[in-house]
Amino acid sequence: MAKKNEGERVYLVVKEGEKVPEELVELVKIARRFKRIDTTIKELQEKRESLRKEIIKFAEKFSLKGIRDETEEFVLTLALKAIPNPEKLRELFGDELYYRRILTKGRAVIEIDLPLVGQSGVVSPEALVMLMKNALLGLGINPESISISLKEKASKVKKEEIKRILGSVPSQIFNINWEISVRPLAKG
Repeated sequence: MAKKNEGERVYLVVKEGEKVPEELVELVKIARRFKRIDTTIKELQEKRESLRKEIIKFAEKFSLKGIRDETEEFVLTLALKAIPNPEKLRELFGDELYYRRILTKGRAVIEIDLPLVGQSGVVSPEALVMLMKNALLGLGINPESISISLKEKASKVKKEEIKRILGSVPSQIFNINWEISVRPLAKG
């Protein structure tokens, strides 16, 4: 249910049949401050990116390494960072040379959508780890010398099914996070 405050065009939305406590007026003030700060941050990020591009142009043109401004009391350091492209390096050197001589540390990330269903039913993530270890052994690699981490993340669950099975949904099985977003008020 929404309640309109007299003299203002503010609506507080609560569950159907519930009264809006008067102390929620403070929430409106907080929400307005939040919106102003959020808008300012977005504007500043846009300005920052524009200024960053200008600084890069000067740095490239004059080979600048930094700026020291004692009046405003700051130091701005400029550095180029070369991040290797693994695909291009492997293409250039070949797999054997790349993996034996060039790459000193890296990570292979394999993502598999769950649930994974095989011929004999659902395949657990632990079973996939065992499969990888067996495949490494088959290649002559000691799986103990390699770190295989298992990070399972649930992105969608059937709350109704949990409730049907358990009778109620225990709150501790869900991570509850507040998400706050701001958008412009639609005109019209």
